[in-house]
Amino acid sequence: MTESDPHSNRDPSDAQRPGLGKRVLEWFWRAESLARQRRLLPPAGEHAQLLARRARVSAEVASVAYTSLPLEPSHEAIASELYRQSAYWAACALLRDGPAPSVDAAAVWDALDERLLTPPEGGVATPNELRQLARTGSFAVFAELSADEQQRARLSLSQLTQTLLAKFDEGGAALKSIRAQRIWRLLLLSLLILGAVQGVVWARDPHWQRGELSAGKAWQLSSTYGIGGCLSPEQHCPGNTGYFFHTGMNDQSPWIEFDLASLQRVSTVQVENRQDCCEERAVPLTVEVSRDHQLWQSVARRDALFSTWSVSFDAVSARWVRLRVLKPSALHLHSVRIYP
Repeated sequence: MTESDPHSNRDPSDAQRPGLGKRVLEWFWRAESLARQRRLLPPAGEHAQLLARRARVSAEVASVAYTSLPLEPSHEAIASELYRQSAYWAACALLRDGPAPSVDAAAVWDALDERLLTPPEGGVATPNELRQLARTGSFAVFAELSADEQQRARLSLSQLTQTLLAKFDEGGAALKSIRAQRIWRLLLLSLLILGAVQGVVWARDPHWQRGELSAGKAWQLSSTYGIGGCLSPEQHCPGNTGYFFHTGMNDQSPWIEFDLASLQRVSTVQVENRQDCCEERAVPLTVEVSRDHQLWQSVARRDALFSTWSVSFDAVSARWVRLRVLKPSALHLHSVRIYP
């Protein structure tokens, strides 16, 4: 008794199935879909495009002739012949490179797919009659028809022209659709990548994304030095190179206090120390909050020297936020940012 091969029951098609990464790439880039569409219906060359333009111009002239000459007895015959010429150029364009010089018009009509020969309501009766009309018609032939027969001929050949030009445009429209899918899916991929990057930024430094509570909010000091600095509520002002405020030199416990104007959720404070000197004056530094401007709660403390201190803590509800030095000193900071 031999041991069975664990892979013997595997579907052979699994080996030919592209991997997930390849399928995802194809979903975005659409390279195989474009190649498949080009094989099914190769893009029209310059000559085929020229033939299609001739067909469209002839159809436009036919429409003008029919609508501009309603009192001319032969206007139906004129329009019919122009539509027949238009349908001929459209049929030639469907051959992509056009017929060879030795191929006559009858051969072009004989080669036309039967599915494209659908007479409209009020036109000739059958596809064979429409093919015969396109093959043998001429202005002289149409002019000898009765009024009803001329109308049926015009309707039939006008519809044939529209059908052939729509078929000619089908390949280009399919390619445009696939390319549009590529653009939109690549745009979606770009947005997903951008969203992921923004998510990483949010995770690393979320308070920058949540809005700054201290912007434009009034602040006051325990004392003032009288030289340099800004006026509340500014933190950036002309001449402010190292700090935006400076308390008195002999303050027993200098502080700066921000009024957030209403109760706010506070969880992060970022402090930039004075930039030109004297960092040691700002430590030990405590962050305090209050709801009523009477009872204060310390939520963070810094004892080591710093140039920038960003501290997060359990969110609290507060209207006032105060930074206070826990020793006799002078307090001067470059910026203070408060975040929810």
